[in-house]
Amino acid sequence: MTSVQHLAFFGATGGCALNALIHSLTVGHICTALARTPSKLITLLTAAAAPTENLTIIPGDIDTPSAVADTLSNATTVIFGVGGAPAFSPNPLTFFMTLSDPTICERGITQVLSALRARAQRPLVCVISTTGLGDKSDLPLAMRPLYKALDVPHRDKRGMEELVVKAEQEGVLEAYVIVRPALLTDGEKTAKLRAGYRGRAKTGGGWGDVQGEAVGCTVSRRDVGHWIFEEVVQGRGGEWKGHGVSLAY
Repeated sequence: MTSVQHLAFFGATGGCALNALIHSLTVGHICTALARTPSKLITLLTAAAAPTENLTIIPGDIDTPSAVADTLSNATTVIFGVGGAPAFSPNPLTFFMTLSDPTICERGITQVLSALRARAQRPLVCVISTTGLGDKSDLPLAMRPLYKALDVPHRDKRGMEELVVKAEQEGVLEAYVIVRPALLTDGEKTAKLRAGYRGRAKTGGGWGDVQGEAVGCTVSRRDVGHWIFEEVVQGRGGEWKGHGVSLAY
């Protein structure tokens, strides 16, 4: 690592952002994380043997503007991994799957972008979204019926992505990276991860050397977090800036 960065984490008790936080703390970056239950985050970090001397935890939630602003203080990179808990709806019009909070991603990124508009520093922003948006060309055929059940969470993720792209166009951000993992698992970190985006040419630069989108069924939260750490934190976005990057096995 050439220099210490100031990183802001939202949704750090979730698997992908948590693993990116663990790697970032391990190499000495200064990290600030928003947490509704700070003790939960400390427990998770302790279990992973992650150092915490460079961590500041801001108590609060994504709907508290002052807590969001405090989390963003001095941040040069923002990792946004907020998400809602899945819930099955009894309403057949929602086709099985909804969220305990169906607008959490869109509402949360709105709070973050509002706070960024009030400050001069323009960070790199990484948001964790999902495959299966748009024309579903990043999904294997066998997975497409399953993803039809995810209309509610997908609308929330799509709204989040649109707000981030617009904010970058308005100069609120330095740049963005939208991370679109396949169906998430709790598996171990592997060497199988592939990364790509629509229009990408093969570069020989690693991550499976994918041309175009990476199409696959699953990916582990540990691999996604490690990719975010390597490419967004350490690599400052690299070739992935301005793209929706699919991650899959």
